[in-house]
Amino acid sequence: MILSMNKEEIVKGRYSKYEQKADGLYCNGEIISCITPEVAKVEEYYAIDSRKIKRIYWIKIIYPNGDETEAVELSSLEKLSIFEHFRFPDVNISGKARKLIKEKLQLEASLMMVEKYFFCRQGLQIFNGKPIYVLGDKIVGNELMEEKFKTDFPYKVPDIDAIDIQNVVKQSDNPINFMPGVSVIIFYYSLQAIVKPILHEIGIESNYTLAVIGPSGHLKTSMVKKMALWLQAKEKQQVNFSSSTRTAKILANIDMFAGMNYLIDDFHVYTRTQDIDRQNKRLDDIVRHVEEKPECANIIVTGENIQGIYSCIDRMLIINIPKIKPSLLAELKTRLYKIDDTYTFSIAYGFMEALINNYEAVKEDCRDYCEKNVFDSENATRTKRHCTILKLTEFLYRKYLCGGSEELSCRKALEEALDKQYMIQQEQLQRLSLHEQRDYIEEVMDMLESHNKFLSVETDPDKYTDFRTSCYQKGDSIYITREALCYGMVRYYQRRININKIVRALEDEEILQRDVDSLTKKFKGKRHYVIYLPYVRIYRGLYDKTL
Repeated sequence: MILSMNKEEIVKGRYSKYEQKADGLYCNGEIISCITPEVAKVEEYYAIDSRKIKRIYWIKIIYPNGDETEAVELSSLEKLSIFEHFRFPDVNISGKARKLIKEKLQLEASLMMVEKYFFCRQGLQIFNGKPIYVLGDKIVGNELMEEKFKTDFPYKVPDIDAIDIQNVVKQSDNPINFMPGVSVIIFYYSLQAIVKPILHEIGIESNYTLAVIGPSGHLKTSMVKKMALWLQAKEKQQVNFSSSTRTAKILANIDMFAGMNYLIDDFHVYTRTQDIDRQNKRLDDIVRHVEEKPECANIIVTGENIQGIYSCIDRMLIINIPKIKPSLLAELKTRLYKIDDTYTFSIAYGFMEALINNYEAVKEDCRDYCEKNVFDSENATRTKRHCTILKLTEFLYRKYLCGGSEELSCRKALEEALDKQYMIQQEQLQRLSLHEQRDYIEEVMDMLESHNKFLSVETDPDKYTDFRTSCYQKGDSIYITREALCYGMVRYYQRRININKIVRALEDEEILQRDVDSLTKKFKGKRHYVIYLPYVRIYRGLYDKTL
C-alpha cells in the first residue's frame, strides 16, 4: 500500500540529499560548491495601512573552515549573487550547481518558521483599533500587544529612556519663550508635528507651512534646528532652498518624515525675474504639497524675507523677527546654545507618549476645542485657522504634560505672539491681494481691449497666423499663446514682467478655460491660454461689490 506524503515530508525528503561537509556543500554525494549558502531566517512584513505582505530572506555563507559571514537581506532568492553579496569568486560554480544551490535555499526556507512583523511607517497608525505612533526608529503603543512591530526608518532619534519628562517640562529656566514673540511659536509648531497625524485621523487638517523670516544672523535656522530637528543626524532633516536637489526628491523626503519636522532654509530674495519665478515655483510646489498631503511632515522655511504669490503666502504662517540690538542678540545666542540639543525632542517624545496613552480623550479634546473656537466658521481666514491649530497644540501640551499650568506652557506669551504676527500677515496679504489680483487681471484685459495698441486681436481664423504678436477672438473666448501674452504685457508695462504671476492670477480666478491636465488648449497646432470673457465679467462684478 502506498501512503500519501504531505508537503513537509516531500520537502524534507528532497532536502535530505544536501549535506555540508568539511570541504564544502554536497548533493547526492557529489560536491557542488566549496562554500555553503544557508538561510539564516525568513521574515514577513505586513503593512498596517495597506496590509501588503513583503517577505525577506536573510542569507549567510559558511566557509570550509567553519567561519560564517553576516547575513544579507534579499527580497527574493533569485537575486542572490555569491560574488556581489559576499565577495567570494563564483565563476567556477557551474550552472547546474547554481540551480542546486537555489533549490537547497528554497527547501531550507520552506522548512523554517517565518518571523512575522507588522511594518509601521512614520507617524500615527491604527492597529486593531489601537493607536501606534512611530517617531524615528522608536515605536510607542505596542508594548502590551503580542504582535511584533518594526519600522525601516533609516535614521535614529536620541535615546531618552532615562529622562524624567516631568522634570524636563518643569525646569526653572524654561527656554520655550527665550526669544519673546518668536521661539514660543516655533516650539509649538514643532510639537504640532506630533498632533498633526491625530488631527488628520479625525478629519481636521493642519496643512500649512511655517516661515521664519528676519535679518541675517538673528538665529532663525539655529532656533529651528534646536527646537524642531529631532534626529541625531540633524542634517538629514533639512535642505537648502536653492539646493540642486530636484523638487520631487524634496517632496519625497517631506513625506518620509511624517510625524516630524523638515527644514528648508535660506530662502533668498532675488531681483531677476527668472530667479524669482524659479524660487516661487518651488515654494508654491512645497506649500501646495503640504496642503494636498496633510499626513506629511511639518515644513519650516527660513529666510530674510519671503516672496510669493497670494495663494501661496495665504497657506503659510509667517513669523517675523525684528531687528535686534547686537548686545541683546549676543545674550540670546548664549541662551540658545545653553539649551540641550535633546531638550525639545525629549518633550516631543513625552508628549507623544501622553497623547497615545490618552488617545480617545485626546480626540475628544481636539473636537471640542475646534468647535468652541469656531474653527469651522466660513468667515475664518486661513491664517486664523493656522493660529487655532497652534493654540490647540498648547492646550494639549498644557493638559497632558504641564498639569494644567499656563505658566509652564507659556500660554499668554503664545497668544500674544500669534495675535501680533497675525496682524502683520493680514496686512501683507491685503497688499498682495490688491497688487496681484486686481492689477494683473484688469491690466491683461486693458491690454487686450486697447484697440490693437499692444497686441493685434484677430477675429478671422484665416488671418490668425502670427502666434507671437497677435491673438484670436472667437465669440466669448480669446485664444492667446504664452509668447503673445508676454509680448503684449511687456509693451503694456514698458518693462520686463513676471508672466507666471499673471497666468497664476488668471488661473486662481478660474478665468482660463483649460484641458483636463493642462492650463492650455491646442488650437491651430499651438498651445493657447483661453480667456473666457463671461468669467472676466463675473470677476469684475464681484470685485466692484467688495470695494
